[in-house]
Amino acid sequence: MINFSRLQIVNNMKGKSKFVICGILSLISLNSFSQNKTEELSFKVSGKGLETKISSESLELTARFCKPASVPPTSDLSTWKMISDISSFKNLGGINGQMTSVSWAANTGQVDCETWISDNNKLVAFRQTFTNRTKKSVKLNALYPLFVDGKSSFRFGEITSWLIIEQFRHKNDLPGSEAPAAGKSVSCDPFFIINDNRGEGNNLFIGYQTFNLHLAEIDISFDKELQVENITAKCDFEGAEVPPDGSRTSQWVIVSQGSDANLLIDEYTGRIRSFYNIDEPPKNAPTVYCTWYYHADNYNEEIFKGDIEQFKREHLPFDVFLIDECWDVGDWGDFEANSSFPDGMKWAAGQINSAGYTAGIWCAPFLVDGESDLSKDHSSWLLRNSKGKLCTFNMNERDHFILDLTYPGVCDYLEDQFRKISRDWGYEYFKFDFMRSVFINSDQQFYDKTATSLEAYRKGLEAIRRGTGNDAYISVCGGHYGASYGIANTQRSGSDVKSQWDEKELPKYRQNILRTWMTGLWHVDPDAMMVRTQEKPLQTDKRSLTTGLFTDDEAFTNTLNQFIGGNLITFTEDFETIGNDRKMLYKHVIPSVNSASRPLDPFNPICPEMMVTKISPVCQKLGSWNMLSIINWSNDTKDYNIILDQKVTENLKGDRFLVYDFQSGEIVNLLSVSGVLNINGVRGHQSKLLKIVPWDEKTPMFLGTDLNFSCGGLEIADITCYNNKIVGSLETGWSVPVKLTFVIPGVNGYETRKVETVPGQKRFFVSF
Repeated sequence: MINFSRLQIVNNMKGKSKFVICGILSLISLNSFSQNKTEELSFKVSGKGLETKISSESLELTARFCKPASVPPTSDLSTWKMISDISSFKNLGGINGQMTSVSWAANTGQVDCETWISDNNKLVAFRQTFTNRTKKSVKLNALYPLFVDGKSSFRFGEITSWLIIEQFRHKNDLPGSEAPAAGKSVSCDPFFIINDNRGEGNNLFIGYQTFNLHLAEIDISFDKELQVENITAKCDFEGAEVPPDGSRTSQWVIVSQGSDANLLIDEYTGRIRSFYNIDEPPKNAPTVYCTWYYHADNYNEEIFKGDIEQFKREHLPFDVFLIDECWDVGDWGDFEANSSFPDGMKWAAGQINSAGYTAGIWCAPFLVDGESDLSKDHSSWLLRNSKGKLCTFNMNERDHFILDLTYPGVCDYLEDQFRKISRDWGYEYFKFDFMRSVFINSDQQFYDKTATSLEAYRKGLEAIRRGTGNDAYISVCGGHYGASYGIANTQRSGSDVKSQWDEKELPKYRQNILRTWMTGLWHVDPDAMMVRTQEKPLQTDKRSLTTGLFTDDEAFTNTLNQFIGGNLITFTEDFETIGNDRKMLYKHVIPSVNSASRPLDPFNPICPEMMVTKISPVCQKLGSWNMLSIINWSNDTKDYNIILDQKVTENLKGDRFLVYDFQSGEIVNLLSVSGVLNINGVRGHQSKLLKIVPWDEKTPMFLGTDLNFSCGGLEIADITCYNNKIVGSLETGWSVPVKLTFVIPGVNGYETRKVETVPGQKRFFVSF
């Protein structure tokens, strides 16, 4: 029995499901736990020789020195000599602390082992630097800034009670939560979080605070008795050459702890921004119509002309028209239109602009087709392996060559091509795909022997940014999250989606929900929203993308998934044929709310079912509120009992809260802090969206609209209450009727009043 964030889920057994979660209801708030444990969660660090010990009230960890992996290999540890032990002040990620640097000498050179602890004793970090002191180049394979070996070296509660949140660097990897298993290991990047009491205890965070120098992973393995064998932070330098007196430095590995996993992650992203001196992403994530998820690479100029005419007739209020993969198929690397766009891509950008949208274009900038002029004229620019053979990346049932981004002239070429596409052709939005091709081949040999694959990757992306200019919007799809940071405006949070509900699609929702924390670093893209109804694919559809098999409940959940992501909204439909009921789902998420949700039950092993979105409305007269999303991922009907504790209401002023159902437009309940919200009879695949708003039970108040899922946060421009009347104004790009709901004090506690505007009407009022 697992208690996920004070949530009870009752399975009414109205159908059989593989996704059944049983829980127990705890009415004990964890607020007191958080407050009482604050002082006890401090670290103590002590060290002697090759060992460093970290301890707290709940943790004992002994880190041992692990020598670098190199060619030639370093000598046995017994021959290493300590040459210095220095303590100094160090600011790390905007936080002051003290650092101890111990230097060791061996046959291949010198290793500096740095251990840092913050002044408030809440954070500990580790880093290593290797310096080649020989007269020849040394190939560096790996550094190990954190290495914990043996069960006696690690204690953090009972392992049988652990749940581990795992995060990864690549969009197709699947973040999640799982219990440790005997004889198995968990490998993560950039971090993992261990909870010592099935999701309700203390959390231990171990992860990479920095991340664009080299590939890396953190591995925690268990023996057959379910004891920790080792915890290893491996920084992979891929055999990069270190010249005489040259140095290579690992990423920082950070250790922190606390009772709130979401807070630990938020603090982590804040330190990343401070470390790299990059601001939080702006609140302007665009909404993007994408051609791929209906037409795929069958898209052509004739279909494009029809789309442009459709959007000129019905100007839906989105921002970007993105021409996805199709225009350069067969000629990747040349960056010229193929026969599917005979009038060229500059003409296409002009057509998009004439319809009132920003022009967007898809590219695979690091891949080259064998038929392209580039592969024939510059074969030396192509990446090769240790045997001298061309490295390839298989996609769409064919092999593509890969650019060696360290070869002289390659980055200049990319810069020139994207200057052409941006400044000559007129594209301002770029989607870059298959970027991982540069770093997934373990045997690639770059022209620059000192470069890691991530350094090559970033060098290429920096060249592209110089070409597009800083004002262009760059979307990275299938790249490396860390190595794209500071260059990409948005990154995909998960795998490619399809318009259907099945076991293969469900993990993609989990990718989005467990990566909403990334909105603190860039705009997150949960991939395309699709809600059409179409049982049979088009005859030209070889990928079964044109189908639309969502039920009404599932279509609403798919829409809510975009809202939960909180940033970029991408979608694909044939808007000439889609039914109006499904088309109107788009009004709920366009424009973007620009506020990501956080899971209340992040350790849920299937997928978090409860998310909270904080709303700071455009009209500041309204104050703030939270939107609570509940999604039943299973096939069975369930009842939910949720405590309105600090994690649901912490940012809201007041001790009494109205709960308003977005879908029904009705008040569900009026509750005090720590009151129990009962939501019964939630069908399988169904979602609920509830507004949690403080109310003094005396003042008439606006409750919500049926437009955006923010429940009035984006569309209410002004509102005033006087003389038993509420008046205000709407601002929306949607030419649709808008229903508004208000609450006033009543005989039985409260009453509601409703008003509906006609399309285009801005002013509204309601009397009481």
